[in-house]
Amino acid sequence: MSSSSDLTLIYVFGAILTGSTIVTCLLRLVRFDIGTLLSSKQGITISNVAGNVLDRFSHVLSVSDPLTPPTRSAAFSSRGYLETLPQRAGPRPSVVGTMNPRQTAQTVAGEKDLVDRLRAVIINTNTTYPHTTYLGRSTFEDGNITLFARHRVFDHNKYYGEILRADNIDGFLSMTLHPNDVRTIIEKGWGQRHPMSSRSASWLLHLQGQTQAYPTPSSRVVLYAPRSQEDLEAVEQIIHAAVWWVGGIDSRVVQESSC
Repeated sequence: MSSSSDLTLIYVFGAILTGSTIVTCLLRLVRFDIGTLLSSKQGITISNVAGNVLDRFSHVLSVSDPLTPPTRSAAFSSRGYLETLPQRAGPRPSVVGTMNPRQTAQTVAGEKDLVDRLRAVIINTNTTYPHTTYLGRSTFEDGNITLFARHRVFDHNKYYGEILRADNIDGFLSMTLHPNDVRTIIEKGWGQRHPMSSRSASWLLHLQGQTQAYPTPSSRVVLYAPRSQEDLEAVEQIIHAAVWWVGGIDSRVVQESSC
């Protein structure tokens, strides 16, 4: 029985390898340019359809209710960072999408000054902690604003992943927080769990090549765009919480230069 199973696996891998080789040779023969295709009208349509299909498929693996905080775990003894976070005023905005969620109401699109101030907060964070954080390339190319950790250890596992990403148009953010801080921002109305913060979804992201393992899948959140200076100050506090959790620097008690 075992021998038969082994032969089946060999046939399957052989078929995949042969098929991949044939497709590669055909694409080279006709000089297929994937970049040109994707930049064309037809390519954009194909890309959008493929994205919608993937989004619908990934929805099956997403968290059932993004407004339900993750369960408390004894593995994380700290109470979190955001114990003094104020309550957000007004109703929650609507958020759609699974792989790449986006805010569809209460955005600051068109309010360039507020987006620029959010951008400045993120860049200043990197300026303050240059040995702990670094800015993503997209930040300098007028794309989304991204902040990464240079080094952090979670239970002896090194993590060099993304601290946060902010939309450069409407100020919508995604970030990584301590699970107890995830609970706080949900209860205070500042955000919700990222749709792909379930354990099943983390496996899908891994298969896609996104190998930056999060400290725990439940630490991923999306944060609503700030609507005012008061909102921005609260968002800045949450950014400090993300740097503390992912980068290991507590801005309340220590400066990086004194470590």
